[in-house]
Amino acid sequence: MCEEVISSDGVKCPYCGHIRVADLEGVVSLLGSDGNAVEYQCSVCDKTFEVNELVSRKWKSRPIVQEERKITEAGVPEVLIAFEWEEFSREESLSVKAFLRKLPLDEVVEAAHKMTYRVADSSRRDQFKYFCGICWSKIKGPDE
Repeated sequence: MCEEVISSDGVKCPYCGHIRVADLEGVVSLLGSDGNAVEYQCSVCDKTFEVNELVSRKWKSRPIVQEERKITEAGVPEVLIAFEWEEFSREESLSVKAFLRKLPLDEVVEAAHKMTYRVADSSRRDQFKYFCGICWSKIKGPDE
């Protein structure tokens, strides 16, 4: 993940083109209280270069992302209970997690309850499609 964060922002050593994952911990320690990065020394070629501020912000937000992931994972069982199903398939579980990242847990659970009451006699596939439609409508809002 560390390498993905760095490479997605195009931050590589301009001299040797390489940053090791272990080197990235130094990036965090170089940040001031204002969140601006200073210079970083590559451990491969020992040359110094400026670190992109965007990478700095991503590194500072990592604990927030990890906390959001825990909340998302914890919400899946509650949604499963609302569905009144034994389990989710892998694809269904991924969709539920995606909705939990975009919507509050209570809205996703409410969508599952609506699906349960409105299309209970339909196939499982149709039930899940109905649930997804409710969630997407909530994400897009009433204007679209």
